Amino acid sequence: ACYYCTRDRPASQQLHNLRSYTRHTARAHTLVTMAVIKTLLTWTSMVTAGAAAVKSYDNEWVKLQDGAFSGREGLMAVSVGDTIFMSGGRDSAGVGFESDVWASENGTEWQLLANDQFGDRAYHSMLEMNGDLYIMAGQTFSKFYNDVWKSSDEGSTWTVATNDAP
Repeated sequence: ACYYCTRDRPASQQLHNLRSYTRHTARAHTLVTMAVIKTLLTWTSMVTAGAAAVKSYDNEWVKLQDGAFSGREGLMAVSVGDTIFMSGGRDSAGVGFESDVWASENGTEWQLLANDQFGDRAYHSMLEMNGDLYIMAGQTFSKFYNDVWKSSDEGSTWTVATNDAP
């Protein structure tokens, strides 16, 4: 088990299961590969940094612009073809959570695809499989989720696949 999943946790919550596995995956930054430009993009998610998209040029990170989304940590992102999808996260004040999905083909122009369809959450998983997007698990201050949500229309609408994944 990793440091983030075991610190300050009772023994019953120290395993890498669906509820706790992704708790640390986006602690400070979420990296995704964008096939079109073949560089790494990251969204700065530190409380003081706000919402920004940056790109690496020869090991130097250059801020592209402030994102249309709020500053946050614990978000999740996945690249599918030419598009980056970003979801959820904990807001920059550290007191609330997001339940939105954003998309960009270049890291500078972002479109809100969905909001409030799968419940506020951070430190969740997001992936693409067979053309569908999935959001799994996550947490807020008072709840650990073990649900799975699916979008078959590139993130615009979400339906619950299961409320109780093993």
